[in-house]
Amino acid sequence: MGKANLYTVKDYLTGEVLAKGTAGELEASGIVPKGYHTSEWAKHENQKRRNRKYAISFEERQPEVKRGEKGRMMSVYTCYNAAGDVIGEGTARELWEAGVFSNDNAAYYTYKEQGGRCIKRGIAKMTCRKEMRKVGQNNARGEKADYAAKKPERTVLRKIKDPTPLDYDVHDLILYNAIARKEGRPELTYGYWAAAGKPARP
Repeated sequence: MGKANLYTVKDYLTGEVLAKGTAGELEASGIVPKGYHTSEWAKHENQKRRNRKYAISFEERQPEVKRGEKGRMMSVYTCYNAAGDVIGEGTARELWEAGVFSNDNAAYYTYKEQGGRCIKRGIAKMTCRKEMRKVGQNNARGEKADYAAKKPERTVLRKIKDPTPLDYDVHDLILYNAIARKEGRPELTYGYWAAAGKPARP
């Protein structure tokens, strides 16, 4: 993944740095309210005239393009569920490889043609930003190279023809709780398991 914009969140009154990181890192930390993309939240906060808590700045960080490489602007999508949680972020190819979408064109189609919503995959909202990525000189097509050769390997779920990320999560949680029962440890509900980072075993 290329370098994303780096945000700095400061206390508006004291100037103390409260958080620093990319959009995905800030959203994962919880400082960005659910349902907001970091860029939207930063703009909203910086325009406040009353009860302002934060001063947010960012620097545009572009990856260094070395000799023999080309730079290319690419679309980076962020996917949210109905609760406002980030369930995936990356290019169309990266989201496909992560199992968020079933093919390499689905992110673009969902964002452009379906208004960023896909009930089947639990996606309630999508945002899109442009980001510079490094592309090898012999691979100017970049994102669409070697798709067929690099099909992601995922566990085959019986009786589910086209499993969603939630289907995989449920499968993994069942395996986790089976191990927990065997070892005499407490089982977890989905919420607690997800909050713990979706571990494979207790």
